[in-house]
Amino acid sequence: NHQHAVLQHYIRQLLFGPRSMITEYINADFIEKTLKDHNEGADNRLLIWGMMFFEGWLRTFIAGNGSQIRHF
Repeated sequence: NHQHAVLQHYIRQLLFGPRSMITEYINADFIEKTLKDHNEGADNRLLIWGMMFFEGWLRTFIAGNGSQIRHF
C-alpha cells in the first residue's frame, strides 16, 4: 500500500532523521524494534504515536523556545 509506505517513511524521518532528538532519551534499538514488530503485525500504534508526539514535544520545548505554540 502506497499510503502505508509514505507513512512509514515519515515516521522514520521523524524519529531517526537529522533533527531527531528522541534517541537522546529512548534507545534507538528499542524504537527500531517497536517499528519492526509493528510492521510484522504487533499493534504498537499507541507506542509509536507516543514516540512521535514526544519527538514533537522535544523539538518544541527543548530545542526551541516554545515560540511555535499559538496562544489563544
